Amino acid sequence: MIKSDRERAKKLQEINECKKIIEQNRALLTRIGLPEDQIEANVQPTVAILEGLNQEVREYDSLTDGSKPPQASIEGIGDLLVKLRIYKKLTQKALADKIGVDETQVSRDERNRYKGVSLERLLKVVHALEVQVNCTVNEADSEHFVSA
Repeated sequence: MIKSDRERAKKLQEINECKKIIEQNRALLTRIGLPEDQIEANVQPTVAILEGLNQEVREYDSLTDGSKPPQASIEGIGDLLVKLRIYKKLTQKALADKIGVDETQVSRDERNRYKGVSLERLLKVVHALEVQVNCTVNEADSEHFVSA
């Protein structure tokens, strides 16, 4: 997941590199006389990587332009908080200032997807992002129930 404009710029570089690799591989495989279906089979893994990179950029762009607010299940709360920060156009530094911690703490929390943070800090982040988190409890189906 892209968390900053700097990371977005890196992903765009990776996209350009992937495109070049795909073009070079297609050209090479064509020169050696491989049939088109084999050429496509050979470049498919790189094409899949390219599609994933493009999806990450599209998701980040939809957050930064405010066109689509993020949503998640409780398992995805960490990613959701990062997406909400981006959606609200806050830097990690700005969020850190709002919740009274160092920017490195926010960076660490986001890198760890907020796993292991206290409920108190989680609530500070939610309040700083000026959002309301609602929780719905449903009975788990037996296939997805995990016992401790």
